[in-house]
Amino acid sequence: MDECDRILENLDMRRDVQEIFRATPHEKQVMMFSATLSKEIRPVCKKFCQDPMEIYVDDDTKLTLHGLQQYYIKLAEAEKNRKLNDLLDVLEFNQVVIFVSKVSNMLFML
Repeated sequence: MDECDRILENLDMRRDVQEIFRATPHEKQVMMFSATLSKEIRPVCKKFCQDPMEIYVDDDTKLTLHGLQQYYIKLAEAEKNRKLNDLLDVLEFNQVVIFVSKVSNMLFML
């Protein structure tokens, strides 16, 4: 979850995240990202994780993994879900991270 602090500070969005967690298997990998994680929201984030680990990055050049391939495609909003499904069908991957701007944009994936 990118910008986890902003998402979990908003009570409506926090409820949405709780619903997603209830609808998914108990055993799962959870990753939360934030450049501005406050002391107040840190315990809330940890409640969503089993054995949480914090990683601090002190150098922007360390933010991209060596060998990582990233893609960007500019699409109209109505085309995005279909294109994502098409890509997931044809690309070979072990893990994938998909960033969305709103919870409603990812509900079709559940």
